[in-house]
Amino acid sequence: MIGASGGLVRTLIGLTQFSAVNALGRGARRIEEPDVARAIVELRNDFVAALNSEDYSILAARHADKRLSNNSGVHELLQSLALLQYEDDDGDAWCDVHPLVELLLQERAP
Repeated sequence: MIGASGGLVRTLIGLTQFSAVNALGRGARRIEEPDVARAIVELRNDFVAALNSEDYSILAARHADKRLSNNSGVHELLQSLALLQYEDDDGDAWCDVHPLVELLLQERAP
C-alpha cells in the first residue's frame, strides 16, 4: 500500500480504508493481500476515468525527464495527483507520475 500511495498520506489512508471495506465485505476480521490488491485496482480505475490521451503524452514526457513545467496540462495533472511533485535534498523541485499511473502509462504510452 505504501508504494502504491506515491508517498501521499491521504492516499495511503484511502487505500487502507478501501482495503478494510473489502475485507469487511467478504466477512473477514483483518485486511489481507486480495483486499489491498482490489483497493489498488479501484484507485487505479479512478485515474483511468480521469485521464485522456493528451494527458498520457504529458505524463510520458514528465516521467522521462522529471522536470516541472509551468503549463496548464502539468498543473491539472498535479491537481489530480496523476503527477506528483517532490523535492530533493537540495530543495530543488521535480516531479514524476503517481506509481499507479506509471502502470497505466506503460500500458497506454503514446
